[in-house]
Amino acid sequence: MDIKNEIVKHIGTLSVNGETGWQIEFNLVSWNGKSPRYEVRPWSPDHEKCRKVCSFSKADMEKLIPMMQEELEK
Repeated sequence: MDIKNEIVKHIGTLSVNGETGWQIEFNLVSWNGKSPRYEVRPWSPDHEKCRKVCSFSKADMEKLIPMMQEELEK
């Protein structure tokens, strides 16, 4: 089965791995044409691959919370 995704809206980047280029992003994503959902997950630099599990450093959380609050206020 071919799984397709569309990043409907890039809200922000929390961190970037300097060695691999992978970045943890907060996005609004549609999977297989379904209603978009808010997600925080690591993405490859070309957005062709992503990972399912995400852990947060304190620095990541300090960036994520204001991003979420701003999005909720829109």
